[in-house]
Order: sequence, then structure tokens, then C-alpha cells
Amino acid sequence: MAGSHNGHRGRVIDSRGLFTHSRGLTRKDKPKVQGFFSKQRSTEEKLRDERVRLACNLHDGLLQTFAAAQLELETARRLVKTDPTAACARIEIVLDVMTAERQGLSSLIRTLKSEEASSLMSASDVATAIENLCERAKAQWGLRLESSITGRGFIPMSIRDEICRVVQEGLTNVGRHASAETVWLRIAINNRQVKIALADDGCGFTIRGRYDLAALVKRNQGPISLRERVASRRGTLVLTSTASGSQLEISFPITYERQEPAPQPIFSTQ
Repeated sequence: MAGSHNGHRGRVIDSRGLFTHSRGLTRKDKPKVQGFFSKQRSTEEKLRDERVRLACNLHDGLLQTFAAAQLELETARRLVKTDPTAACARIEIVLDVMTAERQGLSSLIRTLKSEEASSLMSASDVATAIENLCERAKAQWGLRLESSITGRGFIPMSIRDEICRVVQEGLTNVGRHASAETVWLRIAINNRQVKIALADDGCGFTIRGRYDLAALVKRNQGPISLRERVASRRGTLVLTSTASGSQLEISFPITYERQEPAPQPIFSTQ
């Protein structure tokens, strides 16, 4: 039976509980009904995107940190008898990384609260957070790293955290897989958009060429966590991979949760 009457006069409910026909539904009512279901779909999409971002945060943060800490501690264990000084240096790196990750986890928890997620952070806060990530990457992976961050003004804390996670995941991928010596990082922010470019002189990805997000998803290639993160932000990602290095170009819009005008002064990319 396609539908059944369920006490709703003049209305038929299908097997999913949705009104599929109503003799009492006027033309004026239809836009309201369509608007209701459109809003419901929008809410479901937002919840799905938030789940993806939370999963990416846990992967790019805690899981990556635990994996890196394990490698450092294994190296320290091998060195403890032959070179105690080097072993202690490795342990110090682990302590610094775990301290930074604890602070990052606290920030993530705050971000999950709506009143904190929309709090505004200054450009200097963004620059300081990125510089700390770069210093950790240099110490952990032995990389030479050149960075450039342009922008001034304020952005939501949730966007600051998103920038940090993208950079962290990108640097971790380079350190673990690229066999690179030098990394170049450029971040440009205005009051509507973030642009991140990360390049290295390593061995590149297993694929060669230039691919956008849709092509990478179709081929199931490229950094999965970054793909999912960028997609959840309705952003763009372009991967260029050669035998002499790779480059990631990422952009995503900045959203202000309470629909307030973007604060002044706006970011500048000069």
C-alpha cells in the first residue's frame, strides 16, 4: 500500500511518514512545505559536515600526535644506551608535542561550544599558532621551513583552528612521506576567504600531474583527511605532484556564525 490515512483529513502519508498528497494543500502552502524540507536538509548537511570535521580533527591531531610520539620514543629507546643525550633530546620533543596537542585539544573542545566557535581571533593569534606548528615540524622532521602569513584583523576561532589543522596535516604528510628537505608555506587571509599553499622538494605523491578535489575524490588519491576537511568547508583543493616535489593549494570561505557583518579592519593580502 503506497500510503495510508493516519487521522490527517485530506492528507496521505507515505511509508516514510511524509505528506505526498493533500487535497487541502493550497498553492500558498506549498512554498512553506518546500521551505521546511529544504531547511531540514540544510540542517542535516551541516550536522554531517560537523561530524566530518570532528573526525578529521581527531585524526589530524590526536592520532597523528600519538603516531609521531611513538616513533620518537622508539628512537629514544634505541639511543638510551649508546647516546643518552640524543635520547633525552628525543624525549623532550615528545613532551613539547604532547603539551602542544593538549592545548590544541582544549581549543577544539572550546570550539565545539557555539559561543566559543564564533569568538573572534586576531591575525597575530593566527600567526603565532602557525609559527608554533612550524617550529614543531622543524624539530620533529628536521625540515627547513619558509613561511609567509599575510592578513590583519579578526576571524572566528573555528576558522583559526581549521587553518592550523590543515597546516598540521600538510606538514605531517611531508615529514612522514615526502623525504623532503625544504617546505614553503604561504597563507593569505581576507575577511571572506582563506588561501593556503604548501609546497615541498620531496618525491611527490604516487600520482603525477595536477588534480582538483573532484578528480582526487574520483581517483581516490591524495590526502584523504585534507580532502574531507576541505569538502566539509565547501572549499577547493588543487594538488600538483611531480618527481621533484608537490604542492597543495587550498582555499575555503570564512563564515561568521551569527550572520554579523565582517568586522573592521578587514584582512589585507598586501
